[in-house]
Amino acid sequence: MDRKKIAEAIDEAAYYRIQELEDNPALVAGNFDLKHLLEIHRHIFQDAPNIDAEYSKAEIMPGQLRPEVERWSKKRQLEVSAVSYYVDYRVRNFVGEIESALNNFGDLDVLKGLSKWEFSEAMAKLYADLDTVHPFREGNSRTLRTFTRLLARELALSWTGKLQMSLQHSVMPSILRETRR
Repeated sequence: MDRKKIAEAIDEAAYYRIQELEDNPALVAGNFDLKHLLEIHRHIFQDAPNIDAEYSKAEIMPGQLRPEVERWSKKRQLEVSAVSYYVDYRVRNFVGEIESALNNFGDLDVLKGLSKWEFSEAMAKLYADLDTVHPFREGNSRTLRTFTRLLARELALSWTGKLQMSLQHSVMPSILRETRR
């Protein structure tokens, strides 16, 4: 199988696994901490090693963090724009940054008392903080979207694609400003 077909097969399997989590969040029950984030990633991409022999030879498997490296950047493009750009991600002590972002997000009981606007702002900050770390080799966006949707569901709020798209557009410019400093 060529690389494009392998990527498509992994994407299709990941889509199925995300739908599985949407239907049954208890498959990866957790406390919305680092361990829970890793388990969500593992669940979504559990089929990748079976689809791609090269993937199974990699040192980083689904549910594992990428290594600390000297430089970690990716060429990014928003789906609604033809403009692409490179984003530099955190390279050192990113586990501490993930834990800090999750701890600073707040207690679930406190978050339940926020207005939808306040919660949306808190969620956008959490998503941006986690996205700037980019903790996984592949599948960061799908994992973070699933994580945040499950978190919102836990808090009985609606996390629609439209809201998510508006948050992505409001978050991305701040990420770009931070990475250019």
